[in-house]
Amino acid sequence: MPPLIVVSICATDLVVFVGGSRWIAAGNILRWLALIGAAHIAYTSIGWLTLSTGRADRYFGWALIAVPTYIVSFCIGLPWGAEGVAIGYFFANLILMVPGVIWACRDNPVPALSILVALVPAIAACIATAAVTFATTLWLSDSAPLWRLATVAFCVGVGLLACSPLVFGTDAVRQAAVRVRAAIFKNQQ
Repeated sequence: MPPLIVVSICATDLVVFVGGSRWIAAGNILRWLALIGAAHIAYTSIGWLTLSTGRADRYFGWALIAVPTYIVSFCIGLPWGAEGVAIGYFFANLILMVPGVIWACRDNPVPALSILVALVPAIAACIATAAVTFATTLWLSDSAPLWRLATVAFCVGVGLLACSPLVFGTDAVRQAAVRVRAAIFKNQQ
């Protein structure tokens, strides 16, 4: 999730680097699509919660709610073009996320609250990554494009570091940090 937050914040720089200045308008669309990707990581738990318990019928029932919501959000965004559709899709995902998890956890051994609580560290990592990315991009806002790209790379690294405890667990990250510190101080002696 945190690397997608970086992509969202630095979308215009990425688009200009990859496609040139003619594609600058696509940066706004990429910004929203990256946010959708970050939110969708949590939203996909609806599928595995229902399908892993053999409740494809519940997943189908949720689709009967979600699909019309997406269609309405796309129609609302159409007057604003592709960016409006992307914004509508983002907000539809946010609106559907909590009710979808509650729906998927009904008659399920996994309580909805545990899924929502499990998202808290990921959301905290996203907030920390966003803060570092905003501060870094503001600091280098008047810099050359190559420096701005280096900023994006740095912020993606920060995002990956921020989510490493989520992936590997805090004990594994702590042990890796101890090994790195020992290696650094061993080489200094």
